[in-house]
Amino acid sequence: MAFAVFAVVPWATEEVVRPASIPSPTALLEVGVIAVAPGDQACTAPFVLTERSARAAFRMTTFARRGSAVAVRIRGPGYRAGGRIAAGYADNAPQLLPIRPPERPTVAEACFANLGPRPIGLFAAADGRSNSRSVSRVEGEAVDGDIALAFYEDKPVSLVERTPEIVERMTAFRPDPVGTWLLWPLLVLVVLGVPLAMTWAIGAAARADGDEPSRRGAQP
Repeated sequence: MAFAVFAVVPWATEEVVRPASIPSPTALLEVGVIAVAPGDQACTAPFVLTERSARAAFRMTTFARRGSAVAVRIRGPGYRAGGRIAAGYADNAPQLLPIRPPERPTVAEACFANLGPRPIGLFAAADGRSNSRSVSRVEGEAVDGDIALAFYEDKPVSLVERTPEIVERMTAFRPDPVGTWLLWPLLVLVVLGVPLAMTWAIGAAARADGDEPSRRGAQP
């Protein structure tokens, strides 16, 4: 019991910066690159931003040269945000761009314009398993692969702090009888029951191992 509590409590109370939305995850098997020539731009859409989408995360290759400046523009109905990645960043370096979160969940498009004299490449998922509903285009032409793009919150938060919201969302697409009044007791049963079950199982296994030599010694 104590072991289970010591294992679960730090995990549930640890404050970390959590993803707000992930339009296109990084590749599981095959990493692709979407090349963007000087003066061109690559866009990906549609995806949903949430009220907590405060940082855009993506990765670029400079093809082993000095990184060109990139303008990032994110737009949706009644929403505009973005910023600029200054020239000179390292090859294959992850980028984390602060943006203004929308006031409500918003369907959006993100564009990356190459402002420099050298080509850049946006990391993309090209293995099929990581493909999302978003479509990536360069100068309006669809390309293979999805630009790997994620949005993170601006402040660290623990799972304990988010528990009420998690429970509320679990009831969103459930029949009327299934409400928070039912999920909260179930959550308590899981939190308390799983450690107790683990403790009982470990104790039962230890007792069984201890009884085995006694049974062998009693045999004629």
